Amino acid sequence: MIHKHEKVLLLEQIKSLVETSLQLILSTKESAGNIKNIQWHKVVDTNSDLLIKLIHKIVQKFQEQSSSMGIMNGLCDNIRKLISTLDTTMITNQGHFIDYQNRMVEILRQIARAIKERNNSIDIRHLANQLTREYNELINLTYGAMGTATTNDLTIRIKKAVQDLGFILIELIEQLGQNKSKYDLDHQCQKVIEKVI
Repeated sequence: MIHKHEKVLLLEQIKSLVETSLQLILSTKESAGNIKNIQWHKVVDTNSDLLIKLIHKIVQKFQEQSSSMGIMNGLCDNIRKLISTLDTTMITNQGHFIDYQNRMVEILRQIARAIKERNNSIDIRHLANQLTREYNELINLTYGAMGTATTNDLTIRIKKAVQDLGFILIELIEQLGQNKSKYDLDHQCQKVIEKVI
């Protein structure tokens, strides 16, 4: 979990779980198997029901985290596949290089803007999806830019720059899905922004 708010909520849930477990143990001890202690039997039942609900909530939270990790891994795989297409795909004689270049610059600005505007309240899945979507657009424009480039050297430089950006985006998305510190994320975001610029 990345955000402090999520960590605090989880710690509060664990605290409630421990307190309820303690209450269940104490109420079970007080009832001591005595059939006539009906008031304590109700307390035991109430505490056991509450404990079950708390356990279900925590399990659900961990399942959501696992699901989030799976989503992040899927997005990283998509970017890896897009990077591999740069070696095999090129659109020739379709438009002008300057048009592709201008649209690529705009996509790069959008990527940088999304990263700079991120804060603790942003949904990390939304940011990861947005970065993947924009990188996909960048790849499609790169095919045309490579196909309309005036020299082979320029084609190679464009391909290399877009591939490098893809690998750094993969690192960022992986860190978004992991329990990384704000410092680590800020450092990785800075690396992406430097690559974009």
